Amino acid sequence: MTYNATDRILYQAVDTGQLVQRYPLETSASVRRLFVTPEINEILDGNDAAFKNLPMVETETIIGRFCAGHFITASLQGNSELKPDFEKLQGLDEVWAICARKPRMWQVRIFGRFISKGCFVAFGFHERVVLGIRENYNAKASEVPALWNDVLGTCVRYEAGSVDEYFGGVCRDVDEQI
Repeated sequence: MTYNATDRILYQAVDTGQLVQRYPLETSASVRRLFVTPEINEILDGNDAAFKNLPMVETETIIGRFCAGHFITASLQGNSELKPDFEKLQGLDEVWAICARKPRMWQVRIFGRFISKGCFVAFGFHERVVLGIRENYNAKASEVPALWNDVLGTCVRYEAGSVDEYFGGVCRDVDEQI
């Protein structure tokens, strides 16, 4: 594997404890990469008392499929009605949400950005019910760019024009069926 400046910045954030590379529960070859804050890692590992009873099956399933390069659905237009796994949030600077929608009562959103094709960096973990209306949702998601800058400095976020350019692997743009 060859490393570039982006990888160097990512791994510096890992070395300093600001990010953790998250691996799926089921081990397989990782095609895509997911980095999370230590706080999100604790939640996903079931070590955060506030989220300890949260059913995380859907969340871990999406993480596993994402990392393995398996089928992922995404919306570049942020169309939540089509229930994609990933939504690009409108009106925000390249902020995405991983959307675990099951069970309905315990939906989860993980906010972050792509740092390169197939490499997602997550900075916010929230229960959907706590986020409430779209304004509150966007207020929490709008914190991502500042958190990005705190951890990754001037590293430029990744921007692309198609779902395939963001994800690679097996993916589908749900907006194309409209």
